[in-house]
Amino acid sequence: MKKMKPLAVIAEHYNILVDKGYEVVYVALYGSQNYHMDTPNSDVDSKAIVLPKLDDIILNKQPISKTINMPCGGLCDVKDIRQMFKNFKKQNINFLEILFTEYCICNRKYIRLVEELLLNREAIAHYNNYALISAIVGMVTNKYKMMEHLSPATEDAIKKYGYDPKQLHHMERLYDFLFRYTTTDDSFKKLLTPNNIDDIMMYKTNPIPLEEARKEAKDIYYNVGFMKETYMAEHKLTINHDIDTLLDNLASETIKMELREELLNDNTNTNNDGRNIE
Repeated sequence: MKKMKPLAVIAEHYNILVDKGYEVVYVALYGSQNYHMDTPNSDVDSKAIVLPKLDDIILNKQPISKTINMPCGGLCDVKDIRQMFKNFKKQNINFLEILFTEYCICNRKYIRLVEELLLNREAIAHYNNYALISAIVGMVTNKYKMMEHLSPATEDAIKKYGYDPKQLHHMERLYDFLFRYTTTDDSFKKLLTPNNIDDIMMYKTNPIPLEEARKEAKDIYYNVGFMKETYMAEHKLTINHDIDTLLDNLASETIKMELREELLNDNTNTNNDGRNIE
């Protein structure tokens, strides 16, 4: 079956979420297509910002945070707007990248609010310098541990190569990002795409022998730790509290819009039933 183009998949993810009853604000692609490092076999995955319902808030239900395996292909990581904004503040680049992708769908009702979010995306991505570096080092550490760890996701590759080349490939990409973040003034958008794409892609498409991979992974693991220590010794912690205010206001205004509409619809339905009319 021919693969759908990324934007078509994202649009389908949006429609599926709406059909499932979610109040969707924004659905955006995350993954290799955003860094120009995809292959013909790459999945199209997305992250979605959704809003809580009135009953969810009244009954103090946990904010939505779940991953849905989409029938049209790919995964969709669905997050309540409050949860998504928390992840932005944690500075995990897997979440921040959805602010920079060209493949996204926005609910027209919330377009002004989404535009304001995207207008401030560089500031959001630079909200907390220590958190960003720590998040990247944490991701590298996770990939390092996963490289030879047998799991359903890595089993085939490990049986074939002795390790999972995708994990090493991601370590190389993250190393490139961190090195440039700590040594240049490049924008976050520019940092997302490695300078040496072809070289990094080779780690995934033309895997090196196991012993070479182990050495390369170990070097990256220790180098990113050293870069983190060096950076934090030479730079002060900077937190942009204007972003706290921005995200809080956007979340509050967006949720209020949804609740007002929900209450209005409830009142209309009640009046149409001929009950509770004074």
